[in-house]
Amino acid sequence: KDQGRLDTIPGFLPGIGANIVGCAFADRCALATERCLTEPPPLYDLGDGRLSRCHYHDNAQALPRTTPADVPAAPPKHAPPVLQVEGLNKTYASHGHPLRAVKDVSVSLRPGETLGLVGESGSGHKVVLGTARRPDGHTPGPSPMELVLIGTGGCSAYDVVHILEKGREAIEDCVVELDADRAETDPKVFTRIHMHFIVKGHALSHDKVERAIDLSIEKYCSA
Repeated sequence: KDQGRLDTIPGFLPGIGANIVGCAFADRCALATERCLTEPPPLYDLGDGRLSRCHYHDNAQALPRTTPADVPAAPPKHAPPVLQVEGLNKTYASHGHPLRAVKDVSVSLRPGETLGLVGESGSGHKVVLGTARRPDGHTPGPSPMELVLIGTGGCSAYDVVHILEKGREAIEDCVVELDADRAETDPKVFTRIHMHFIVKGHALSHDKVERAIDLSIEKYCSA
């Protein structure tokens, strides 16, 4: 990575909860064979402290690149920063009350570096925030406001499933599709959130499903 741009594998990793039988990269790798789809690769010791979890690691160097390699080497780590912020604070006025968005944040970004933000919950879980776009236009994770929507949908879906299970309904799946609008000026809060519930199960009562959704939206969901 200090001599040129690292290559990438096109596509995306399987979703959370996907049943992966073989290699997680099999659907995206040009070297993949039937073996890769059915047999998880062990950790191969290549010597000199190098390890690989690929059945065909000997052929990896022969793969054609999917991203350009002709980029300059990374600047020295002591290069002066192109962006430096110290003690940043930002507070917005929201409905007559102060809303602190940033408190005492310091950032130093040097040539060749990429700024990444990781949010950590009180329970110790971490989420990479999508604050910078890669050359292919994708971000490394959801934006903070996308996480707000995901949390809202997840909170309500949990309520619906819990209420229906308590009512002895044979629920099998609950998907919440969200569509939202945001204010055009700062703070760009959500001005409209539409939630479309897709609930699946065996012989579900339409009235009970509708009541579970209403209870979640109007009473139980904290998001």
